[in-house]
Parts: sequence; structure tokens; C-alpha cells
Amino acid sequence: VPSSGSRRRAVQDQVLSGGAMLMVSGMEAFAQRPLWHSTTVLAVIDLAALVAFMVTGILLKDEAGQRGTGWALILAGVFHPLGWLNRWNTGPFPLYASVFGFLDDIFGAWALLRYPYPRLGPRQRIFLATLSAWLIGGPAFLAAVSKPTWHNFSAASWWPDLFPDHPLYSTATYIVDAGALTLSLIFIGMLLARFSRVKGLDRLIITPVIVGAIASAG
Repeated sequence: VPSSGSRRRAVQDQVLSGGAMLMVSGMEAFAQRPLWHSTTVLAVIDLAALVAFMVTGILLKDEAGQRGTGWALILAGVFHPLGWLNRWNTGPFPLYASVFGFLDDIFGAWALLRYPYPRLGPRQRIFLATLSAWLIGGPAFLAAVSKPTWHNFSAASWWPDLFPDHPLYSTATYIVDAGALTLSLIFIGMLLARFSRVKGLDRLIITPVIVGAIASAG
């Protein structure tokens, strides 16, 4: 039977988690302000995804062996709407969205590959490292060889503009997109393999998550 001190700490953790979620949701809603005017439905969906990720992560991180998985889901929720900061079309926001707009996908993939078996195998570790390098390094390279106007951003946006070369940018865009598609297909295969090994209640829990992930990856 949990002691009164343990129950009190659990209640305090829940209050702190709920407060943090409300604060982050408010910050995300403000960050998406341009989206509320142009595409309200999309903004609502993104905010709902943030809340869903964070609530699931908060609940999951207290389960035995799933602390890392829970935090990965929380971070996926935090970074999900920030990929739309390019809608501000000024200052550093377009550059952030271009280079770091896939952080939620990276954390989401990490969480899915950890559940319900949190220990990752060598192939999964290599995949996550490759995915992270590709989804961050690829866009960073594209930013270095392009101008903001080539992405339909304002010329006043903060941009590295190191060695802009339009033919190189076009070729690199094709390679980055093809690589991202290949990684998506590999990820779907890994999820299906994971699903075939999951049994019982875990399979029931993970089925809608995997279906949603496959739909997003596809």
C-alpha cells in the first residue's frame, strides 16, 4: 500500500505535469498565431496532437521501464507545432522550421521503437541515428546552399546563405526527399515487424498508434 508521502508526491507530480502541459500548450498556441488566421483547422489539429502526445507521455513515463519512452512522446508533442514557425516568415523562424521541423518525427520514431520493449537493438539504434542525421543534416545543407526566397520566405529572414547554388540546391532537394521517403518505408517495415512480436494487451494498445504512424510516414 503506498504511503501518504508517496501519494502526496504522486499528486504533486500530476499537478506539476498538468501545469507544465498547460504552459507549453499556451506557448505553442502563441507560436502558431499566424496559422490560426490562415488555417484554423490545421492549428487546432496540431494543438490537439501536442496535448495527445504529452498526456500519453506523462502517463507512460511512470510505467516500469517506459520513462524514456514517455519523455520521447512529450518531446514529440512539444516540437510538433514548432515545425510551423515558418508561417511567421520573419527573423529566425523560417530557418528553424526548415532545419528542425522534423524533430517531432525523430522523437516520435524513437518512442514507437521503444514501446513496449524499451531496449533498442543495434539495427534500431543505427536507424534512429541515420534518421536524425538525415532529417536535420539534409535540411541544414539545403539551407546553406540556398536563399530564403527559394523557399518562398521573405528575403529579410535570417538565413546562412553560405554558398547559394540553385542547380546544387535542386539536386540536393531531390536526394534529401528520396532519402526521407526511403527512411519512411524502412520505418514502416520496422513497425510492422514490431507489431508481429507484440501480444495480448500491448498489441491492442499499440495498434492504433502504429496505424497512425504508418499513415503519417506514408
